Formats: sequence, C-alpha cells, structure tokens
Amino acid sequence: MLKLSALSEQRWLPEAEAGALVLTATGRLQRHLHEVYAGHQALQGRVVWTTPIILTWRTWIERQWQERVLAAAQDAAAPAALLNEAQTEALWQQVIAADGRTRDLLHAPGLARQAEEAWGLLHAWDVPLAPADARSGTPEEARFAAWARAYGARSDENGWMDAARLPRHVTRWIAEEGHPVPQRVLLAGFDLFDPGQERLIAALVQRGCACVELEPPARSANIAAGTLQRVACADPEAEGEAAARWARAQLEAGARTVGIVVPSLDARANQLSRVFRDVLAPEAALPGTLGREEEGALPFHISAAPPFTQVPLVRTALGLLRLDSSPNDLAALEALLRSPYLGAAAAERERRGMLVTRLRGQGDPAVSLATLARHAAAGGCGLLRDRVEAAAKVQQHLPPRQSHAGWARSFTELLRAVGWPGHGEGGRSLGSAEFQAYERWRDLLDELCGLDLVLPPSDRGEALARLHELAANASFQPQAEPASVQILGHLEASGLTFDRLWVLGLDDESWPRPPQPNPFLPLAVQRARGLPRASAERELLFAEQVTARLKAAADHVIFSHALSQGAAKLRPSPLVADLPEVLPEALRLSAQPRLVDTLRRHARLEERTEQPLRPLPAGTALRSGVRLFEDMAACPFRAQARQRLGAEESPLPEPGLSAADHGSLLHGVLQHVWTSLKTQAALQAACQGEGSPVLDALVRKATDAVLDAFARHHGRLTPGLRRLEQERLARLTRELLELDRTARPPFTVTASEQAAGASVGGVEVSLRVDRVDTLADGSRLLLDYKSGRVNKNQWLSDRPDAPQLPLYALTHAEAPDALAFVQVRTG
Repeated sequence: MLKLSALSEQRWLPEAEAGALVLTATGRLQRHLHEVYAGHQALQGRVVWTTPIILTWRTWIERQWQERVLAAAQDAAAPAALLNEAQTEALWQQVIAADGRTRDLLHAPGLARQAEEAWGLLHAWDVPLAPADARSGTPEEARFAAWARAYGARSDENGWMDAARLPRHVTRWIAEEGHPVPQRVLLAGFDLFDPGQERLIAALVQRGCACVELEPPARSANIAAGTLQRVACADPEAEGEAAARWARAQLEAGARTVGIVVPSLDARANQLSRVFRDVLAPEAALPGTLGREEEGALPFHISAAPPFTQVPLVRTALGLLRLDSSPNDLAALEALLRSPYLGAAAAERERRGMLVTRLRGQGDPAVSLATLARHAAAGGCGLLRDRVEAAAKVQQHLPPRQSHAGWARSFTELLRAVGWPGHGEGGRSLGSAEFQAYERWRDLLDELCGLDLVLPPSDRGEALARLHELAANASFQPQAEPASVQILGHLEASGLTFDRLWVLGLDDESWPRPPQPNPFLPLAVQRARGLPRASAERELLFAEQVTARLKAAADHVIFSHALSQGAAKLRPSPLVADLPEVLPEALRLSAQPRLVDTLRRHARLEERTEQPLRPLPAGTALRSGVRLFEDMAACPFRAQARQRLGAEESPLPEPGLSAADHGSLLHGVLQHVWTSLKTQAALQAACQGEGSPVLDALVRKATDAVLDAFARHHGRLTPGLRRLEQERLARLTRELLELDRTARPPFTVTASEQAAGASVGGVEVSLRVDRVDTLADGSRLLLDYKSGRVNKNQWLSDRPDAPQLPLYALTHAEAPDALAFVQVRTG
C-alpha cells in the first residue's frame, strides 16, 4: 500500500508558487484549485502572476507521451500516435466485429465500451490475460482474451498507444536517468490509488521527486457540536425539496458555497434540476427569462450533463444531416422546420408553421426533399426552398464512399447549405451556451476526422452513425460563472470543500453501491486484487473512505435518505446510521413559496359579461352533419370552434391508410354488395356451391371498384398496400355477410349509404344512414356500421355520444321501428 506524507491546504499555495506540480483526480478539482490560487494572488494585491502547473492525472500522463515523442522525433522506433477515446473505441468495435461469433450480439458499441473498460482494468490492476488455450473460465472471458490479443497485435503492428497502456510506459521512462521529472508533486483528490498509479509514484520517488498528498482541511470532526446530522425524508421527491430549501436558507444566511452531493446523480439529475430551479430561481419560469439558464445566471450548477445529442443545436444538425433525397419521416421533418437553427427561421416562422399543416394534409408520412421544396415555394417559404434545393444539389455530388475527414467536410457543406446554425440571419445571434455547443460540434468533427487513423473509408450512413455515436458519448456542460450551489456526484466532489454540505440518497440500498464486476475478467481475480465494483467488501471500503471525506468537507454536513421509494421501504445506510437524526421540519429551511403558489395566491378574479356567438340564422346549412351534435354533446365550445370558427386539428399522417380511409373503404364495399344483392334470399343464393364462388366474385368486384375509385382520388395505394387492404375488406365483408345470412330473420335492404337532410332548431344538417333494412313484417331497421368498439349506452344519456341514428329517427318522415350498431371489426 502506497504511503505518502500529507500537506495541509494552507501550505500548497506557496508550494505551487514555487513551481510544484499539482495533479488532481478530477477536472473539476483542477478548475477549483486554479480559482483558489487566483483568489489568493488577488488577495496579495497582485494583478499578474505566473499560472501554476495544475493538471489532471490523465493530462499529465499524456504530456509525458508528447514530450517523449518530441524528444525521439528522429528515432524511427518512436511510437506513431496516441489514440484518443473515439479512436480507441472504434478500434475495439472493429476487432469485435471481426469475430464471427459476435454477429448475433445486439449492441456492439456497448460491448466495445465494456471490453475497453476491461482492458483498462487489466493494465491498471495487473490482471493477467487468460492463456489462448485456457479451458477454464466463462465464455465471456475467453472471448475477451481473444479480442484483447487481436487488439494488442493490431496496435503494436501500427505503433499505436492507448490510455490504458500508457502509464506503464511512462513509469518505465521515469525510471530512466535521461527522462525529466518534477522536483515536487502534490496529489489532490485521490480516494484510492490503483497499482499502476502506485508504481508510477514510486518511480518518481525513486528518481528523487517528493510526492505528497494535498489533504483537505478537517472542517467538521465534532459530531457532538451538531456539525454532522442525518435526516430521513418521506421519499426522494421530499428529500430533494428539503435539500433545495435548506440550500436557499444557507445562502440567505450568508454561506458562499453550498455543496449538494448525490452518489446516484445521473439517475436523479432531472428531478433535482427541476426542484432546485423551482426553489432557488422561480423567476426563471417567467416569460422573457427563458435564456437565463443558458447564460449561466442560475444560482446553482448541476454537474450531470445530458448527452450532446440532446442539445437542441446539435439535435438539429444531426437531423438535417439525415435528410435524404428519398422520402424523409414527416415527424422528424416537422421538428426541423420549427427549429430556430434552420436558415432564415425567424423570417419565415409563421409560414413554415403553415407549411407543416400543408404537409400533414397530404396524408403521406414521408416527404422527399423535392416535395418539400415544391410545397415550400407554394407556401411562400422561398428562403427555405432555396436552402432545400442547395442541400439537394450538395447531396447529388456526394461520393458513395470516402474517408471520415471527407465526410466531415461534406457534412459541414451540407449544414452550410441549409443555413445551420442560423446565426446572423434575421438579426439573430447565438447565445453563450449555443456558441459553446457550436464550438464543441466542430471539435466533434475533428474527432470524426481522426477515425481515419484506425478505420477504412465508409459510406454516408456509416459515417453519420459514427458521428451520432460520438455525440451520444460526449457530454456537454457550458462554461459559466461559478454558482453558489454546486450539485455534484460523489467522485466529482473529491478534494472539494464547502461552507455547507448536504449529501443525498444514502439509503441502505444505494450506499455502499452494489457490486458490479466486469463480465470479461475472472471474478475471483477481480475480488482478490480489489478491483473497483468487484465485491461488496471493496465497495464498502470505498464508500467508507468517501463518506469520511465528505464528513470533513464542510463546517456543517447533513446526510439524508428516503424512507421509501415506490412500494419499497428504505433504511439509512449503515455508514451514517449512527449520526444524530433530526426531523426535516427542525432544519432551517427556506419558506420561499413556489412560483405557482405565489401566482395562485395573488390571483384576482375578473368579472366579464359573456358575449356568446350570435345564433345561426334559421335555415343555415351546415356541411358537418351529425358531427355538430357529437361536438355539442362532448363540449359546446368545441362545437362553436369547429362549426363557427373553422378550427380544425391538423391531421396526423399515418403510414399506409388512416382509420378514416379504412372506414370509408369498408362502407363503399358494403354499399356495392347490397346494391347488387338487395335481399337476404339473394345472399343465401349467392352462397350456394362449394366455396361460394358467386359471392366471392361479387365481393372481389366490389373491392376492386372501391379501391380503383380511391386510387384515382388519393393516389396512395402501392400494389402491396392494395393487396393487403383488399384481403382485409374481403375478410370483414364475408364475416358480416355470414352473420346476415345465418343469424337474422329475412330482410330486404331498402337503402344503403342514403343521404338525407334534417332541420334541427332551425339549423339544416346533412345525414347519411349506412343502411336501412325492411323486415318481413314491414318494420324498418336502421343500421350504423362501426369499425371500433361501441355500446348502445352511447344513445341513452342526456347528451348522446353517438347521436346519428337517434337524430335520424327523430327527424325523418318515416320513423324507423328499430336502431342497431353493426361492429365490423376483426373478432
């Protein structure tokens, strides 16, 4: 076990001033120490000072590689390249894809990341690779051993180095007399050192470098004085609310830095972001302040960043690159047309909204670029048309395959053609966070170019998939002014101190974390060597160290846990169960009301005299027919909006035929059949003979006629779709005819799809009755075809939901004797 002397926080500043190298475990601690150093220099009255050498461990390791390569520039044996994360993962994917046994695996990128993690653990913790002829172990271990050998062989063949193997090389170089080493190294924020780190530090010490740990001050060691407390909350939601109100109270009391540490931050980031916004910045929800969070004006900062693909500017870019000359998904296209990052969005915003409605009205769920350009021109979106045509022209000249660097240039050209990201047009400029996202996107394209080192040329789809994968793996956190409240994971909080600290989520199910060993390395070896997540004992040791560190990270620390989550009952983690418990209501919590509560409390009722729409003049004809009464039964305002104001919901295109299309086609087929048959007796005669050939021919003739008419008017029937719809219509029609033939007394169909007019309250409406049967005793039966589930109770309420047949019965000169629904649906 590595033993190092400790250096207090007060003494590291002069050490750094004297040129000592400071190595941190996390990038956040690196930034924090730079801020502390700058504050110290300012207090000394200095305006200019030398920047201290504060680096993360990984950055320093990579610098050793760079210096070694520069020093050996004339050496033909010098390594050619250090692979970055994207190149390493791409190489692993290639190696795994070359294994024919993995073709049945569902998620190759995830598999490659797990294999890469195992490779890193193998080198950092000195885990031996299973022999090629080993017959023991799991199939996963054997597969990984084969992949690892192939990966290593290909890397060595090309002179490539990766981050997993680099520390061992750096350790060897440090042991050489000619390699420069720092005189003094300060190590900050390391809870545990892995064997690879211990070897490297020992090599530094052997060369005469003084290595010491930067020890944060013990700010709260007196439990009796109330500096450490435990709080039990009803559930995670109440726990987050209490932490947010406590944080606000601490700020109001003068605290400058408040830490909120959450071991499971990724899982709770959205909930905590919402709660802390409601409590600490309720005004951010008001109109005109939507950009506050982007500009970094919120008083809290949450370190869990969403995937880069979720950033709106990047999501739009990826969506635009997916557009093709072939039909594109209309739903995805709508989102792009509404995006402010598409060129000239501000100038044509309203017209593009109308264009979306126009495209929906076509009823086609897929739209080509040519169709989009044509509709854009017809809808007054000339700027959009120009950009779509420019993009189509770029696409026409794209090669079938090219290097990833070539695709990066092509993607940039495509985005430029459509005007992405839209800044500089219509007076709009990118905000701070948007500009940072734009710059990060350019870095992502550089990473795509770098894949040419390890991957052959690809087609457009493969390159775009690689770019999307790079964006999905990249987190993005816009730089902003330091916030007073920092919401962090337990690893990011390493080495940091606060005025006040609240640690959430320390229930017995979550802390210590459950073991999660890597499936590609032998479990017994992982446990014996103490690899991370390998055993409950290892997780307990790690959790004890983190908990002890957090207890000393502030003058006042609160540890909390939920009593339940869903139906599960929870208890405090054994690592904090012995702390003095206080009730949430006993804490100093801010009483700041939520914005919604404030608005409700100050709401004033206004009295307005209702001015209803004028009554329709007597004799006014409405084309909607029975729909007026359906709307009135459901909601009188809906009826007014639809019938008087012409408000209609924009139709949602569906693949194939819509439900309305299916219904109208079925009505048409049944009308054709009964126009020919007319009576039950004729139906029974048509069913004579083996297989009922006469009836089959009649049904086929009816379906052909209806589908031909539909195709002439709508043109949305491909041969395959027509065949499927014909089979569906024939099956349902035969099922209904069989019921008419066997389950009913004799009847004659005297009307089919009969149109009629009626006057109700002076309003003329048009009706259409699906079918009227005259029975043997002369009584009349009205039938209403329904393709969904129906119930006669829809007729019986004070406001009938299905008023068509009752309305017809009340208004027709020849009142029917009976009404019936006919469910025409499978089953």
